Amino acid sequence: MTVEGEVISVSGAMTGGSNKTNDTYSPLKRKSEERRLIKLKEEITDKINQCIKEKTNLKAQITVIEEEYNQAKDQNTENEFKLNLLLKQKELLITELDNAVLERQELLQNIESLTDNITELDKEILELKSDLSNMQKTSTSVSEQLENLRNFIDKKRRDYEVGLERLSSYKEFLMTKEKEINNIKHSIEQFKQVQNSYYRSMQDAINIKFKLDEENNKEQAQIKHLKDSINEHSLQIESIKNTINNKQNEQEEQLHKITELKNILAPLRERITKLERTIHSHEVSVARLETELTALKEKWWDAFKSEPSLDEVDLSPQEVRILKADANRINEEITRIGSVDIESIKEYEEITERVNFLNEQFQDLTDAKASLEKLLEETEKIMIKQFTYFFALANESFKKTFSEIFGGGEAFLSLDDNENRLEAGVNIQVKLPGKKTQSLSLLSGGERALTCIAFIFALLRLKPAPFCLLDEIDAALDEINLVRFSDFIKRMAKEMQFIIITHRQTTIECGQNIYGVTMPQVGISSVLTLNLEEAHSLAG
Repeated sequence: MTVEGEVISVSGAMTGGSNKTNDTYSPLKRKSEERRLIKLKEEITDKINQCIKEKTNLKAQITVIEEEYNQAKDQNTENEFKLNLLLKQKELLITELDNAVLERQELLQNIESLTDNITELDKEILELKSDLSNMQKTSTSVSEQLENLRNFIDKKRRDYEVGLERLSSYKEFLMTKEKEINNIKHSIEQFKQVQNSYYRSMQDAINIKFKLDEENNKEQAQIKHLKDSINEHSLQIESIKNTINNKQNEQEEQLHKITELKNILAPLRERITKLERTIHSHEVSVARLETELTALKEKWWDAFKSEPSLDEVDLSPQEVRILKADANRINEEITRIGSVDIESIKEYEEITERVNFLNEQFQDLTDAKASLEKLLEETEKIMIKQFTYFFALANESFKKTFSEIFGGGEAFLSLDDNENRLEAGVNIQVKLPGKKTQSLSLLSGGERALTCIAFIFALLRLKPAPFCLLDEIDAALDEINLVRFSDFIKRMAKEMQFIIITHRQTTIECGQNIYGVTMPQVGISSVLTLNLEEAHSLAG
């Protein structure tokens, strides 16, 4: 037994006594603190995710509101544009109406003047008839004058008939102008109704805009509140992260201390094992010596019939000091070793198992990374091979298509970087008939557009489709290139079906079936269909 109350058994184990070290931060407390922090982190993460979801929903609502606001704004702009257009049409119609009124007044004046001329001619005819009768009574010598008068009368009669025809034509023209004036008045009434409807739509759009502005302000306030709350939560998260990092650092320090203690404990355990073996051998020796002593005592008893005296057996002071020093040294080593912690051994086993598991996972990830890198290299090689093959096919198809569209010339494709083909850009070099080779940026607008169309059709030839939809692809072409495009479409139509949306007359003429959308009445659309082959057969 030591001074501190520790009992050392024969086998070398130590029990009892007091532990001077006060380790309040045990592994169990670290585990519970770590679990508490992980739980707190999960709760905060859930709150953050909930805030992010709310933020996402609010952003989606704001996006919808902004889209509605933009639609209302676009509708308002469109209504204003239509209103201005209608006002201009109204001014034109009013101008035409004034011109028609002036023309009507002029026609009425012409009719009155013609009527007066006809009346005067009738009077002159009567006068001439009376003169003719007088001349016939007086003498035949004036026959020549009479003949002249007849010719003059015929001429006046013809002028009279021409005047009547002009009068009837003027009346018909006046009636058509009156009909046009009535139509214009009716159109003005319709335009006024449309204008009123546009004014109402514009007022509704303004009201919607005000409502959307109010809702937008509310949403902005709510977003600001959420941003503030998110900032507060972010600060809390930062503090918790700092706490977790500190705890993790402390845990790493404790693990490092445990590792150091284990490193210190390993040689001590080996030494304790050696000492236990030595003690055991000493105990065996003591037992053997006790046995020999008992046998010697029995021999002594048999020989001398008395107990042997052991007072003469004594150790020297030097041997006593050596034995005390060995005992004190062994006691100090046992004190440094301390009591055996079962939990630390269990924790060591768990950590060892975890380290082995992580090493296996790391090895699996390393193998997976190597296999993925190998797969990526093989995939990149296959992609480069396929790209090179397809690029060569596209280049040949582009040369052929360009020559067909432009009626000659040359064109080819080239890469910016032949070493890094998958990320390199593609250059288009063209040589128009009668010109030198130049890049796409140096061509005119129509030539550049037609070259791009040739490139699209070159790719389409490599990957043909049952039909192709083209939306105003000829909008940027001039007349010469438009004719080239139309001829090429006619040739390609033998191999593929095309649906083309266009406003160009030349492109419309190359189609077989034509579909047109018109608006005979305001707000009502109708579709007109025309088959050119049937139209030509009916026309003969």
